[in-house]
Amino acid sequence: MKKSFDVVIIGAGVVGASIALQAQQSGQRIALLDRDEPGSGASFGNAGTFAEYGCTPINNPRLPLSVPGMLLGSESPLSVRWSYLPHLLPWLWQFLMNCRPERVRAISEALTGLLSKAEAATTVLLKKAAAEDLVIHKGCVYICTSESGRRKNRADLQHRKALGVTARLISAEEIHDLEPGLEPIYLEGIFFEKARHTIDPQAVVKRLTERFAADGGTVICDVATAIEGKAGQSVSVQCGQRNLRCGQLVMAAGAWSKQFLGTVVESVPLDTERGYHVSFADGQTLIQRPVGWAEMGFYMTPMREGLRAAGTVELGGLRLPANEKRLAYIERNTRRLLPNLGVRTSDWLGFRPSMPDALPVIGRSVRNQNIIFAFGHQHLGLTLAGITGQIVARLLNGEASLVDICAFSPDRFH
Repeated sequence: MKKSFDVVIIGAGVVGASIALQAQQSGQRIALLDRDEPGSGASFGNAGTFAEYGCTPINNPRLPLSVPGMLLGSESPLSVRWSYLPHLLPWLWQFLMNCRPERVRAISEALTGLLSKAEAATTVLLKKAAAEDLVIHKGCVYICTSESGRRKNRADLQHRKALGVTARLISAEEIHDLEPGLEPIYLEGIFFEKARHTIDPQAVVKRLTERFAADGGTVICDVATAIEGKAGQSVSVQCGQRNLRCGQLVMAAGAWSKQFLGTVVESVPLDTERGYHVSFADGQTLIQRPVGWAEMGFYMTPMREGLRAAGTVELGGLRLPANEKRLAYIERNTRRLLPNLGVRTSDWLGFRPSMPDALPVIGRSVRNQNIIFAFGHQHLGLTLAGITGQIVARLLNGEASLVDICAFSPDRFH
């Protein structure tokens, strides 16, 4: 079976769905392709926060000194699957090089430029998909529970405010007023008053794809196994019994984009942060808004399904099974803050697409200009989906981006 489209987008997560919905406004014939139903990957299991305040990368000048202790400690938000370490070493080296102060400043400024456009782009997208009822406007609280956490919290707040983020320091008393259900083990926190969250991340993606399909788009559930095409010619995507030909291809498959790198397109250092979540069906009324515990590396978010505790970082690629110790870590520490939680009702492992400089890859392939990269959003996929969709839609139409995307170019590692 051969089918032809103007554009094929591989990946029906929130980024791919956002691109599809916005790109079709130019009248192009577009197919959105994914092995699973839309929004069932990393877009399903995230913390549900629209983190327009997320201009502080995981890269940090202090981090290289603290990594050994974090990896060896049992109460750490970071872990490594040691069997995967040999594969990870080149990525880790580039990550450490991007922890230098001058690189962290450049990364923060690049993220700020993208994030400054994100809220407006997301709002337009949610309205177009009739998904505004899935979004809650109650802000977000970060808490710290140690003196070292307090120092980092205050430095973090100063850094964010210098980049234009609206946030304020709040006392333990103010945290209690905002979230009286929390066990008062915190010292102080940060309140992001303008922050929003969704009560169902996958439902957001489904609304996007439903609108895309209703407007004439094609959604295909199949596994892309190969990409073929020479520069200047059409691109072919092999998936099952189908062969999809297109004038332009968008790679938006998140961490799974890695399987296509180094074929008809150049290789970039994409790897995976394995993220986990634990859900409690009876817990969504215990807090009113997302609460992030800075030292422990996870959020708790009230959602339609219940309370979701999501986060931490495990470096271990795409193939290894879930690590029960990570799930137990999240559950144990969630109960420290909310001791009245009932039983754990579900858990999840997902794969965040991560670049060693904490910046997404957005732009045309150097090797094949008919292929556009749109992956590597790390912890900001939900937040940056709308603006990424706007940028890629303009690229597909041959229009200049309204946002400077030089820092996100695929050739920045060459």
